[in-house]
Amino acid sequence: MADVLRRVEAEEENVRIALENLEMLMRRETFSVIELAAAATFLHNIYNGIENILKQALKEHEVSARDTSSWHKDLLAKAAYTGIISEKTSMGLQAYLGFRHFFVHGYASLLEEEPLRELGERIPAIWNDFIAEVKDHLKRERSDEQGKLREKGAKYSAKKSSKASKKKIKKSRDKTK
Repeated sequence: MADVLRRVEAEEENVRIALENLEMLMRRETFSVIELAAAATFLHNIYNGIENILKQALKEHEVSARDTSSWHKDLLAKAAYTGIISEKTSMGLQAYLGFRHFFVHGYASLLEEEPLRELGERIPAIWNDFIAEVKDHLKRERSDEQGKLREKGAKYSAKKSSKASKKKIKKSRDKTK
């Protein structure tokens, strides 16, 4: 679990940098073609970080995220189904999933400023909800894991104590014979 948390934190740092760059770019009144491409790249980087985090969290559940041709879409569905993120957050990320597909398979010359601005303006709030939900989920998982270990340890101690008590009883019976 500690490894997953470290990987999530590393992705979180990369996404934070992309968000800062995107927010700086969003302050411009209009975008040149190169700025459109830059905004698209930052949005893609952010969504890519989100997918990387989800893959790590699903791996903890031993849920495969790459077993279909629609694995990008399935990733969001599986994350919502397992409770890593809410259905609301999953739905909010759908537009970025669609954008990711366009970005990977399209051309920068086809980018339009207005849709990019809309995505860019919404992503900070969606990211904040997303990362809070993932961290809460991982903390609950970690707490449950620690609880199970404590329970297992208590059972072991009780079993060991029970064995010691049985030995003492047997010894005292042997002495009285």
